Amino acid sequence: MKFDMTLATEWLRWSPRSAEDLTALSTSYESLVAEAFGAAFANALRSDPQAKAIIERWDAINDAAMQRILSAPSTSFACFYQRNAPTRFLDHLVRCLDAENWRDQAMRVTTSAPLLSASGDIFTLPYGPTTGPFPIRQTPLLTIGTAAIPVDFRSRHALAISLGDDHPQLSDAELDELLRTRAIDLYSDADEVKHLNRIEHILNGIGDRAPHVAWFVAFFTKALVIRNNRSEPTRFTSGSSGQFVGRTCLVNVSAAFVDDAIVADALVHEAIHSMLYMMERHVAWVDDLDVFEGNGHSAISPWTGAMLTPRQFMQACFVWFGLYQFWTITEVQAWFGQAAHRQAAIAREGFYKSSLIDMVSWRSTCAPDLLDAIEILQRRLMTDDFPEFA
Repeated sequence: MKFDMTLATEWLRWSPRSAEDLTALSTSYESLVAEAFGAAFANALRSDPQAKAIIERWDAINDAAMQRILSAPSTSFACFYQRNAPTRFLDHLVRCLDAENWRDQAMRVTTSAPLLSASGDIFTLPYGPTTGPFPIRQTPLLTIGTAAIPVDFRSRHALAISLGDDHPQLSDAELDELLRTRAIDLYSDADEVKHLNRIEHILNGIGDRAPHVAWFVAFFTKALVIRNNRSEPTRFTSGSSGQFVGRTCLVNVSAAFVDDAIVADALVHEAIHSMLYMMERHVAWVDDLDVFEGNGHSAISPWTGAMLTPRQFMQACFVWFGLYQFWTITEVQAWFGQAAHRQAAIAREGFYKSSLIDMVSWRSTCAPDLLDAIEILQRRLMTDDFPEFA
């Protein structure tokens, strides 16, 4: 299947008929991860004498364990961004294999060595004593239909996400130093249960009214990280990363102004990014990496006013279109009430400020189908609002 970007303009109108295409996209993306995984292994074999034994361990695990590892956000990072750093790639894999070994036994409550599964659902606490035995913890699972999403409040995967704007991900060494020198803001066990129940209520409520949207969020969210930031207690943020595909991070969900609609918006928002990151691996959006990453080109977001790189701007066009389509579903509006109209207005506003295509100063480097898709989604949104102009 060819993943033309104009397909996304149909998928983000939330028709259940798109599930087959989206499943094909995910399957194809996982094949790309598996190929990169194999290339990283081959590279490690050439340079690290430990690699052969680790490969034998990998070959011995069951299919379900392989699938858990390959689909995890941390593995996308290891495969695509650490494939030429064989020691780090193998360290990641050994930790994942150790966690899967514990999952098979699932009786020990402590371990002599730290554990960290690929999705962060099994881990030993990354702070406190530096020698074992380490207490083993499992993250709660967010159950949406048949999906069970790990909700990570405190594994190393979660704590390595920096809460600063300029440095989104900490290395292992940086995280170790941080843990040695300062206390980390963590939710209490009771707060974790409260936040999990709230998000489960929101997504199951969406599932009752817009089942394909709830399916989409569950399908493209491989891990959900929830963090607390007492240094900025009134600032709620959500985020995702093209390096850790499928990971959504919510910060300060307990802030007073964060109602259920804001949480729902964030979950849908980041799941759309996850889908777009997968498409990026299949379709080159621009043929110049510097342009893609924002070296020499940028645009002001018509939705937030923030300065965006070309990649961020083009993704934003699809994200805000999908959010507007979600918030204008009749059943969703009936459930969320005025908050749904508020979120729809926020998503709608940027499409009426100017032609999105005219803001793309880097258009000569873009794939034609990407520009077509952006033009289609803006025209489609305005035509849906004013059908007499169709």
